Amino acid sequence: MAGFFELPLEVKKAYSMLPNRNILEGYGQSFAVSEEQKLDWADMFGLLLRPIAWRDMRFWPAHPPSFR
Repeated sequence: MAGFFELPLEVKKAYSMLPNRNILEGYGQSFAVSEEQKLDWADMFGLLLRPIAWRDMRFWPAHPPSFR
């Protein structure tokens, strides 16, 4: 999975989370506010694994090839 985050931003955007969806699936950004009100920003990637019928393969990257 680490190889995915090393890809160019435009490649990662092809697997972006869909807006207005309650499922955190795909590539996106996450941030949390600390007690000191400092933002902790991070790239994230979420996939549904089970049940298999719920998997949406458009979010499963083809690169790096070892991912699938």
